[in-house]
Amino acid sequence: MKKFIMAAAMLLGLATAANAQNISFKADANLGFSNATVKIGDYKPSTDLKLGYRINLGMEMPFAGDLRSGQFYFSPGLTFLSKGHKFDMGPLSVKAMPHYLQIPLQLGARWQFADNMGVSLQFGPYLAVGLGGKYTIEGQAFGQRASTDIDYFGDNTNKRFDFGATIQAAFEYSRYYFQVGTDFGFLNTAQKEDISLNGSKVMNIADNKNYDFFLGVGVHF
Repeated sequence: MKKFIMAAAMLLGLATAANAQNISFKADANLGFSNATVKIGDYKPSTDLKLGYRINLGMEMPFAGDLRSGQFYFSPGLTFLSKGHKFDMGPLSVKAMPHYLQIPLQLGARWQFADNMGVSLQFGPYLAVGLGGKYTIEGQAFGQRASTDIDYFGDNTNKRFDFGATIQAAFEYSRYYFQVGTDFGFLNTAQKEDISLNGSKVMNIADNKNYDFFLGVGVHF
């Protein structure tokens, strides 16, 4: 994780130094709706969305064009977000609640159609590392509801590193913007090993790919 953060910091530092005169900064807060494609052994459960948060700090470095005909820019940043999903497996109810630090590396284009209004589109890859999280497993036992938590990034659950891509669009008014977007993960993060409780096998996560949708508001400064 330290190597990941150091590499991201070096990348952002180099980009900043190369474009210092043209840089602008931005911050946004978003509501996230996350899910995942999951496979437990040979079983593919139907998963449900999980509500979460997404906070992004970024910069924009224009490299071509202008606002009237289309301005193109590079936009790296740091994103703190929650992901996860929910599903039922027989008598068990499983809720996944991981938290990630994500490094978006996006190319963007902006068009201004009035003095203080415009639209922008961004697309690009992201690198992500898991900061923490858990599975909460609930079920009926001896007539009572029982619940237990398992480390989401444990030896038998999921790998911390993830990689994927983001697409997002924004409507901008003056310094402020409203945006919508989606992330889709490319990697299977599952460790593919048995998860046991009290010596009994509970499940084996054979496949886990994250994806999410988000919407929020932000400001340029």
